[in-house]
Amino acid sequence: TPPSDAGPESVAVFADTREGCSADVLSPLAEIAETLRGRTALLEEMRGHQSAELARLSSLLDELRGRRTRSAELASELERKAGVLASRSSAILTAARDVRPRVTDAEAEYFRELRRHEAALVRAEGGVDAAVADAARTRDGLVRLAGRGDGDVARR
Repeated sequence: TPPSDAGPESVAVFADTREGCSADVLSPLAEIAETLRGRTALLEEMRGHQSAELARLSSLLDELRGRRTRSAELASELERKAGVLASRSSAILTAARDVRPRVTDAEAEYFRELRRHEAALVRAEGGVDAAVADAARTRDGLVRLAGRGDGDVARR
């Protein structure tokens, strides 16, 4: 409607329509826009945090891959050294076996005979000690008898 044809009722309808649109359409749209701006800001902040976390995790993953590579290299080196040590140990055991003294059958028999003689000597020493003690008792008894005055026993 051109402004020259608009009358008071048209202006009133227009004002009422405008107020209705403002209250029923534009206000909710403004609220929705504000809510969207808040959510957009929140999503941007979350995206920033997630990007930082992704960068940290990527760095950590790279570090772990590097450690795994170093560990594999160390394991390989340790296996190589273990092989060298095993061959050295084998050589040492062989050399020790070669220089270990071996006792012949004759030597073994000689050592058994020595142990038998030693056991017999220990038994004989016990008998000798008993005979010496018996002789000492006999002598003491003879000395006592001689002390009583039986002169014949003392001269013998």
